Amino acid sequence: MQTIGTQLGLLRGQSHAAHFRRGAVIAVASGSVRVISRVWLEHDTLTVQTPVPRGGVFYVPCAGWLEITADSDAAVGLAQNPGGLASFKGLWQVIVGFYRHFQPLVLVSHTPNAIN
Repeated sequence: MQTIGTQLGLLRGQSHAAHFRRGAVIAVASGSVRVISRVWLEHDTLTVQTPVPRGGVFYVPCAGWLEITADSDAAVGLAQNPGGLASFKGLWQVIVGFYRHFQPLVLVSHTPNAIN
């Protein structure tokens, strides 16, 4: 996708294909569109088309190429987090903080044949 927070106008029948990150949002301000995703299998293609009417929002569940096709003249807003290493670093700090706060439990058994 070109930028973080893009407005897109499509005429009926026009399509826009772009790579979206997981968590991106496609919001339809006017008109209606179909969000099309394709999965390439060994000798075939699985195509999933999700209609998004005016006022609808489509949340991108996993990163990949999507096609937005206008069923009527449409105004679409595209938004996604910048992501990259900064997002990973922030997530990593949260995980490390969580594990520092909750130290692992030490299991002690009083039976002679117990595995610790």
